[in-house]
Amino acid sequence: MRVFIYFIGVVVLALLMVAGGMAALGRWSWGDAGWYYPWNNSPEYHLRCGQKALRLFKLERARAVAARLRADGHLDQSLLLGGESNFFEAKAYAEANQFANAVPLFSAALDSFNKIRDQGAIRLEAATRIGQTCIYLKRPAEAEHALKFVLSQQPDNVEAHRGLAVLYYDQGAMSLTLAHLEKVAELDPQDGRPLRHMGFIYKDLEQYDKAVTCYEEALQRNLPGHNREQDPATVHMELAECLVKLARYTDASAVLQHCEPWPGDEATVAALRGECEFGMGQIDKARARLDEALEAHSDSQELIHIRAKILIQDNDLKRAAELLERALRMDQHDYVSRYLLQQTYAKLGLKAEAAEQERRLEQTKKDIEELAKLNREVLDNPWNRDKRLRLAEACDRLDKADLAAMWRQAAAACPAPQVLP
Repeated sequence: MRVFIYFIGVVVLALLMVAGGMAALGRWSWGDAGWYYPWNNSPEYHLRCGQKALRLFKLERARAVAARLRADGHLDQSLLLGGESNFFEAKAYAEANQFANAVPLFSAALDSFNKIRDQGAIRLEAATRIGQTCIYLKRPAEAEHALKFVLSQQPDNVEAHRGLAVLYYDQGAMSLTLAHLEKVAELDPQDGRPLRHMGFIYKDLEQYDKAVTCYEEALQRNLPGHNREQDPATVHMELAECLVKLARYTDASAVLQHCEPWPGDEATVAALRGECEFGMGQIDKARARLDEALEAHSDSQELIHIRAKILIQDNDLKRAAELLERALRMDQHDYVSRYLLQQTYAKLGLKAEAAEQERRLEQTKKDIEELAKLNREVLDNPWNRDKRLRLAEACDRLDKADLAAMWRQAAAACPAPQVLP
């Protein structure tokens, strides 16, 4: 009897060792243990294992799973996973600005997604990826169609909301962008990026109170910090800019204590610190800081603006005029510098020069107001081609070449108007 029990024990132990070996093999092959059990050996399970490999950027493993799914006759799952493998690889190239390598992979991904025949969950996953792929391929109208379809079936699909936020931002439709960013912030309460982006938009729209609220909440959440735009230092800097606009100098100064600026932002941060000191009555400290910063960053408009204000207050009008004239040689549409220069010339008794500055100030003001008016008109309309072209022309008049190019690209992405027979 004891021999029999011993024999049974040995057999059980051997079986457990075999099972353990299979589990280890399953973990190596699929990324999770238990894949070999009949109730886990479904195409959906294998698909999720492949997608888990993709999240770890193990592309070859994911492609091997896709090949296994195809061999087993699960074509839709194979197409989805294979398309996602191409999408993730292309996305990495695109984010490294290697678009020549990215575009063929995005196109291959789109071809796989469009071959899927499933009408359920797989179709919705594919539609989400189609939308994201079309955004990268600069086909926003197709992306919008796909992502809005996903939301019609899954209103809380966070990836679809993310995609539409990107799409509408690129088209300059900021009201729609904000609506989708708000939803992303609600659905992913740990992610600080949508609130950071909302703060940036509100700052650009000069709604500084709303921008401050968004920036402050973003800083309470996760910010990856892998690039300048998402780094907490940049968020602190932009928050301080809004607080300065609201004349909350003490609060802005406290925020700047957490700001170690990125390369290229040193002049902006120095100007903000100087403006806080000026606003809090620490004039000597502001003068010293700004003079030192101007030695290193003589072309900074922000530094020139605040230093010129202090010089005007000190009645050092000739030096203020020289500084502002330098700023306008760099940018003839610098509204703040021209306004301050007009005031300075008037105080110096230079009537003709002050009148000329006022005339040019009015022209710049008209161009800026037209730009703001057109911006308001496209806030909730992503597909008005003509107004985007007019925005590009307004940017040209203000010598804003980058913005003009952005609006022309947005106009080119608009569907061509239909001609009635």
